[in-house]
Amino acid sequence: MVYLTHRTWISRIRPQHRKIRAQRVAVDALATESFGGMRVVRAFGRQRSETSRVLRGNHLMGRQELYAWWWSRLIEIAWETLIPIASACLLLYGGWQVLQGELTLGELVMFLAYLLMLLGPLAVLAQSAAQFQNSLSGFDRVLDLLDEPREMELSTAKNISKSEITGRITFENVGFQYPGSEQFALEEVSLDVEPGETIALVGPSGAGKTTFCNLVARFYDPTSGRVLLDGRDLRELDVESYRNHIGVVEQDVFLFDGSVADNIGYGNRHASLAEIQHAAEIANADEFIKVLPDGYQTIIGERGVKLSGGQRQRLAIARAILADPRILILDEATSNLDTESERLIQDSLTTLMQGRTCFVIAHRLSTITHANRIVVFEAGRITETGTHDALMAAGGKYHEMVLLQTSPAEVS
Repeated sequence: MVYLTHRTWISRIRPQHRKIRAQRVAVDALATESFGGMRVVRAFGRQRSETSRVLRGNHLMGRQELYAWWWSRLIEIAWETLIPIASACLLLYGGWQVLQGELTLGELVMFLAYLLMLLGPLAVLAQSAAQFQNSLSGFDRVLDLLDEPREMELSTAKNISKSEITGRITFENVGFQYPGSEQFALEEVSLDVEPGETIALVGPSGAGKTTFCNLVARFYDPTSGRVLLDGRDLRELDVESYRNHIGVVEQDVFLFDGSVADNIGYGNRHASLAEIQHAAEIANADEFIKVLPDGYQTIIGERGVKLSGGQRQRLAIARAILADPRILILDEATSNLDTESERLIQDSLTTLMQGRTCFVIAHRLSTITHANRIVVFEAGRITETGTHDALMAAGGKYHEMVLLQTSPAEVS
């Protein structure tokens, strides 16, 4: 009977609990997305529709939980029915045997007691097995997570210290496809960057500039070709050890829900408050931080919601400054700054980039004229390389882009 109930009912409860957990994750993700985009939701007056989406997900999850509860309840009903029926059958058969003189009354009572002693624990076991399926479904998700491979794990990978890095980055005929995509984001890219050189990456959106920097930071490994650091393939290095020597300031700044000091100090967990303040001064952030209610201990909210875009950008730059990286990646690092702040920060970034290998992505071409070399990307390929003056004299794509930005728009 235990085997029958397990095969018939209990085996169906566990997959149902897995579906419930998956639905809960989907509902939580939907709610998080709605709250994260609350400004857009309010701007378009979609509060009711977003509420309806979350409620529909919760209603489905509620029906799934009710369905799983009914399956569990059926097992309880089956065993609660089995024990009285078995007792009644034994009592009828035993009573008939007593009347026939084949069995004494004491033996009948003894058999009834044995029956209850046998079926009682079995009923508890079956009910516990049904309830245990919920926990097992959660354990399945833990095992699924543990089965996920670690990021770029290699048993022979070597750690690398800052003193071992000079900062030379070499791309050797690199091609790259994002997972699940058939189109190459980069094709046959070859570039040799000297230590301490500043490389500006320009080109239209989707040309491969950010993908190039993702490979430098080793967020991905190339599909073909090699990326080298001082002549060593990045795949031979421990990824965490390598990233300790990289600083990244992205266009879409991410800040944690903590204090200003915590977010700047994320670049170096051992930094003192004085070092954090010095990094903020270089990034032109110290002035606005001091007027905050609690200064460097002011809580800035999730993703820095209490700060303006320019203020968030300057905190990200201060975080990179504090990390003191050998390789620096600036992805539109001054995109959210006003003209005055941009001018002040450009001076700070010039100081910061000295002695470091830097990759700068910029759409405002006036900010990268100081670069040692400018690399032009088109459709995942490098089409032009040279200094600002050389590329302007060549009259190619870069020259065309500069003219488009500097020439006044024609009014029809």
